[in-house]
Amino acid sequence: MNSLKLSDFDYTYPEDLVASHPLPQRDASQLMVLNRIHQTTRHHHFKEIAGFFKKGDMLILNNSKVFPCRLITKRKTGGKVEIFLVRPIKENQWEVLMTPAKKINCGDQFYFDHNLSVEVLDDYRKDGLRTLQINYDGNLYSVLDLVGHVPIPPYLNRDADKEFDPIRYQTIFADKIGSVAAPTAGFHFTEEILAQLRNLGVEVYFLTLHVGLGTFLPIRTDMITQHKMHGEFYDIPGPTAQAIGLAKKEKRRVTVVGTTAMRALESAASGSLGYTEKFIYPPYEFKVADRLITNFHQPKSTLLVLVSAFAGREFILQAYHEAIDNRYRLFSYGDAMMIE
Repeated sequence: MNSLKLSDFDYTYPEDLVASHPLPQRDASQLMVLNRIHQTTRHHHFKEIAGFFKKGDMLILNNSKVFPCRLITKRKTGGKVEIFLVRPIKENQWEVLMTPAKKINCGDQFYFDHNLSVEVLDDYRKDGLRTLQINYDGNLYSVLDLVGHVPIPPYLNRDADKEFDPIRYQTIFADKIGSVAAPTAGFHFTEEILAQLRNLGVEVYFLTLHVGLGTFLPIRTDMITQHKMHGEFYDIPGPTAQAIGLAKKEKRRVTVVGTTAMRALESAASGSLGYTEKFIYPPYEFKVADRLITNFHQPKSTLLVLVSAFAGREFILQAYHEAIDNRYRLFSYGDAMMIE
């Protein structure tokens, strides 16, 4: 029986290590390299990442694109209302989070610029989600580009910057619209790094997992095994799946970028197709990845639990403490680690 508790995945950190803004250069991030077998750590910079690859290696990236899913308006009484679009459930209907949740009633309507309006279709639910009818002219995502706000994490303690957040809270290879939070491990990659890897003979492939509540909602149960993930859409294109199969058959290394890509691959390997509620926690036998590139994650998060399953909980927490001692920048806009 798995007796791991949420408190087993806790750690403390100085608030000033939370990276509230990105570095000027994507690949200027620090890179901690963890060896699972020898339980060792090394300190590098991400611009050196190509030095850890060889011909025939495979790199898998999540190409999901973040859209400006935060809508901000006011109630008739003047109070602020925030609507966070989570995912479409049918034509022109979306599952959303709303603040203040319990003061908004079924039938309430809100209006925005560019002929965008919404109507609440249900009452407050136990899971905090609501259903909205969204009315707009033309393409919804084009309208949201004009009206919406980039969904940077609340722990950054600032408003989204209209100049750099739409560019930097996004990977350079993002082209499949659908995420409400970024697959941040991919932030560090530049066109130059991808070119270096391809020139080395590294096979670079993409999949899509649209990051939703499943990735960033907190765990609210004391026992890890009792946590239920919110479902997220994913797609592994045929060429990517075939290349993975061949790489595994030929015993070539597969490096996965990000916990979202890892969950998509493990979900597919477990027989799930197109939609996943998979929660990966220790002990777990990974079926695809030989190595994982990821960021430093918040305490007690599903992301920290996943990397603990990949590298070992005690080793990961030890590495986090070492990173903090070495002033690594934390979380979405922070530094990276590669676990091999």
